[in-house]
Amino acid sequence: NSSLYTSPDGNLFFEWEDIASLALTKDQGGNFISVYLSQQGIFHIISNGEKVSSFNSTTQNTPNAFSLSDLKRDGNNYIAINSSSDIVTYNFNGSIGENFPASFENEFIGSVNPISIDFEGDGNSEIISVSFNGDIFAVDGGTGKLIPGFPISIGDTIAASPSIFNYDGKTSIILANNSGSLKAWTIGSIEGDISWKEQYADNQNSSFMPPAEITNSINEFFPTNRAYNYPNPVYDGETFIRYYVAEDSKINIKIFDLAGDYVAELNDDAQGGMDNETSWDVTDIQSGVYFARIEATSNSGKTEQAIIKIAVVK
Repeated sequence: NSSLYTSPDGNLFFEWEDIASLALTKDQGGNFISVYLSQQGIFHIISNGEKVSSFNSTTQNTPNAFSLSDLKRDGNNYIAINSSSDIVTYNFNGSIGENFPASFENEFIGSVNPISIDFEGDGNSEIISVSFNGDIFAVDGGTGKLIPGFPISIGDTIAASPSIFNYDGKTSIILANNSGSLKAWTIGSIEGDISWKEQYADNQNSSFMPPAEITNSINEFFPTNRAYNYPNPVYDGETFIRYYVAEDSKINIKIFDLAGDYVAELNDDAQGGMDNETSWDVTDIQSGVYFARIEATSNSGKTEQAIIKIAVVK
């Protein structure tokens, strides 16, 4: 609930929050977008001096660093963070990237930010993170699955953030461990398309990510195959009802039980061109199967709907 202020010298700041990390990118219209992470673990997205969105990281540990990556080639850059045993990604309205988080049991992924590059040549950037034990993990940005051949062990805990680079037409990674060794590996057979090569993006420490490319565009206003909830079944707490809209829209969700009786209604605003999520608190909901009718109405007047099934188990 922090408020965005402009100081007399023109600087923007948030009341009650201290900065942990910053990054800059551009949207498809060429407008600059600032991504601000506070030490309290809250992300703020700012464009043209206005706060576009704010959201808390949904991780066990409070992140203190992040990177940006063109994961999906859908016209949106994504935030990537390491937390506990997970690599987590978010779009700029706080929805978790599709097929994420990527989880690695019994591993503790380091607190340094991930780096990213498309070294497989499939158009989706891979995310690379290093655990405290010195294991290098690489996951596919599209599927969230571990890339074959990983993890790679560096033989000790890491001493600094890794860096990726292209050499002799191939993708390589280099890092130092706490045994005093500097090690490098060739991880790709092609010259990779780099999104975020090191801790602060590039050799100039710019923390800047160019606009995302659009090769996987969605032409439908409200594709029903992108409407679902997770987790499903829901065992406690809350579930997230997820949907995509091509235009800024109002969302109305009505939830019914199997007998057709009304259970709950949710309303939300959805940002066009990306996945959005609405939380449903099931704390006081009995076990059973429920139907959620999701209706999207765009600012231009388009209306479409989808029905999904939600299982609650207690």
